[in-house]
Amino acid sequence: MQRQYTGTAGQGTTRPPTALQQLWDLDFGRQIHLSDEQAERVRAVHRIRDHEEKEAARQALKERYGVESLSLGLSDGSYYLTGPRDGRAFYERACEIITDYRVGEVRNWPPPWEFGDNDDYDEDEYADKLEQMTLDEYPYAEFTLTVKDPRHVEHLGGGIHVGAAIHGEFGW
Repeated sequence: MQRQYTGTAGQGTTRPPTALQQLWDLDFGRQIHLSDEQAERVRAVHRIRDHEEKEAARQALKERYGVESLSLGLSDGSYYLTGPRDGRAFYERACEIITDYRVGEVRNWPPPWEFGDNDDYDEDEYADKLEQMTLDEYPYAEFTLTVKDPRHVEHLGGGIHVGAAIHGEFGW
């Protein structure tokens, strides 16, 4: 039996996803694409007025698609549900792929703010500044990843610039 990876629910492809796609799916949840009819069934559940009937219908659809939420997304004209995230599996798979990483110093980091400073933090003023900043003016850190197999990154060519809203620490 061949495993089905992606595609319209019930009509997957047997082409395995790339390692980066696997990581993305584990971190953000796999997109489960729906036909227009399947998406309409999800919308119909949202319109049910009776609480018990609605919860039973919601639970049935969540079990059918293996999801925790019935929030519909739309990508390239195709509706989808998002499968569950798996942080532990993401970490384990990333450790199989990444053999070393180095993070450079953080640049463009704003100075520390202490409660009660005369220059009190103004969220609206800072939001206005953010709207006017270029990507190069945002705080950033350069990083280098070493992977076990060059095929994991060969599609990236000579290099890549990643702009992402990711914060926190690498590791579990």
